[in-house]
Amino acid sequence: MLVIALVISSILLISAMHCATGHPATLIGFTFGWIAYFICTICLFQPVVILHYLALTTVLFFLRAADVRSKRIILTSLLAATVLAYSFAVWTAIREQQEFARLRRAYPFESMERRVPEPSAHERRPLPAAASARLTEFERTGFGIGYRASDLKKLHDGTLHLFISSPGFGITRMSRPDESALLSIRQVPPIPQRVPRASAIPDGQMSEPRSIDKRDYFEFHYRSLFDFTDLIEMGYVKDRQHVAGFISHRFSDVPKLLNQPLNLETVDLVGLLRHEQPVAYVSADLPRMDELRTAPTRPLDEFETTALREIRKGEDLMVAEGQTHVRLLGSIRSWQQCVSCHGGERGDLLGAFSYTMRRADASGAAP
Repeated sequence: MLVIALVISSILLISAMHCATGHPATLIGFTFGWIAYFICTICLFQPVVILHYLALTTVLFFLRAADVRSKRIILTSLLAATVLAYSFAVWTAIREQQEFARLRRAYPFESMERRVPEPSAHERRPLPAAASARLTEFERTGFGIGYRASDLKKLHDGTLHLFISSPGFGITRMSRPDESALLSIRQVPPIPQRVPRASAIPDGQMSEPRSIDKRDYFEFHYRSLFDFTDLIEMGYVKDRQHVAGFISHRFSDVPKLLNQPLNLETVDLVGLLRHEQPVAYVSADLPRMDELRTAPTRPLDEFETTALREIRKGEDLMVAEGQTHVRLLGSIRSWQQCVSCHGGERGDLLGAFSYTMRRADASGAAP
């Protein structure tokens, strides 16, 4: 934008010089000619050029009124008007840079190495073809760089671009970092589990865990993962050591299993990276990573232990059914978009969600 402004201003200055030394009628042509130009090129609106034009036009009218003929005085006056216009633009750009510096301090880079343990390489196994295909489908659905991440990227990596495209030099304001855009729209309060914690379901009342390929269950688990991770809103990830505006993974709504007579009771996050043995985090709320650091844990029950063995072999979703309840264990794997923050490799197992659901037609079913 600055380069374009300088080119147009140079043409403006040459035109103004010709107008000041030429026939009086050229002043009218200069005035209305440039007005027509600005109207026709409104999409290239340049505030500094408009200001430059107004300053030159004012000077030209004074020079004409005073009948100044000296080329030195004319050139000096026009150059002074040019300096005045661009000094104002530079001043506004500097003020905005100060605001961007404040925002960079408010949303600094931080390292994820301590907050996010890297997956263990010795547990890495090639994914079966079906699991790899599901992972690819998942990566293509709904992920990209959102406005918030884009603004954070510009804030930290586009310092020169932000200066030369500042509002004084061009109309790029709508694509520039703004504090209202940097605030997460996912500032949601903790969401309680659907039912209070109760005694565990006796394993003898459940079937043996088995893999499941019903589309409804996979869509339920995938929607849960999309909501929990929300990579678009999470922040800007330059690399594992440089993450800005990081927002911990969390649920923003209660997961719903469509087209099945089941009501969700609890969701527990199974952790694999921070403890010697897998554990399930126990929380009164749906899992939120910022709260789970201090949440109590429990050993995995028989269903989770058996299902996790299959998950580690490449299964994505395991189920066990009983008369009143259904249990699901769904994998949380590292997608390509996660590697830059979590480290490791695509497909690494990061954890799992353990879902407990009650049949809607069972006695005492959840509403």
